[in-house]
Amino acid sequence: MSQQCDYREEKMSIYDKMGFELVGYHQRLAYVRKGNSRRAFVFISGFNQPAESWEDTIKVINRSHTIVIIVRRQENERASHFLGWQSIATQQREVVETILQLKCHELIGLRLTIVGHSVGSMIARHCLSHLKISGCTDRLVQIAPVPLTWHDFAFHLTFWMKGGLLAVPYVFLALLGISRGLSPPRSAVQGLFSGEINSDRFDDYFWSLVPDSALVFLQLTFWYNGTKEWEEVRSHWRGQNMVIGAPTDTTISSRSIMRLIQTAASPMTRLYWFSHGTPHCYWLDRGVKLDNNLARLREIIED
Repeated sequence: MSQQCDYREEKMSIYDKMGFELVGYHQRLAYVRKGNSRRAFVFISGFNQPAESWEDTIKVINRSHTIVIIVRRQENERASHFLGWQSIATQQREVVETILQLKCHELIGLRLTIVGHSVGSMIARHCLSHLKISGCTDRLVQIAPVPLTWHDFAFHLTFWMKGGLLAVPYVFLALLGISRGLSPPRSAVQGLFSGEINSDRFDDYFWSLVPDSALVFLQLTFWYNGTKEWEEVRSHWRGQNMVIGAPTDTTISSRSIMRLIQTAASPMTRLYWFSHGTPHCYWLDRGVKLDNNLARLREIIED
């Protein structure tokens, strides 16, 4: 039996109700909704975030375009108990293989826009190092993107004070195989991801999170360096690089976003900012501010 069947039996996604089909096998899964235009938008979620984190964003995207939401390994409840040891390279390879698989079927002949949030942006940058993907990709949209080097996490005091330090014991539990991957405590999630939202909404959000890799957490904070790879990507890829930050994001500093913009600088790079007060997980905002952020995001993705 394929992993696709196992996943569908375990979890009925909101995307099934929105006209998406779950495609792929084993660890290479994605939700796909076909459109009639020649463009496709590929969405890659961030650290601890489920594929469903894109729900509000997908709702504002024109239905004429093909939409793909990557389902990463950590969302399958039957995955290895040692998910905590999955490396950045492994996560990147699995997403690349998923997109290449889709290019042979659901995405054949389409021009891509790849959209990543947080760690998803780092994975999206890596995807463009593969010529079969960069050759058909017109635009990269990085939302609250993970920095290019570990320095920007290691020396980002707000990150550690708002929840990074609280997550450290859970990192070791995951590495020892005591827990299935890294699931940060509630206080760390609120400090780093959600900001101040009411308790009922926070409970719904907290229980929607999926375990992630403790090794990835350590790599990002102590030895990851994607600068050379990004410079190589920008040397051969001439597409549009759209970067979106939040001035009050406690996880990703404005300084690290500026460094990303300045590395391999190109006239095809554009920087945008969400409204003041927007949390790292921007879809957890509400009211007029959320509507404005989503409208801006739609323009950036579709134009």
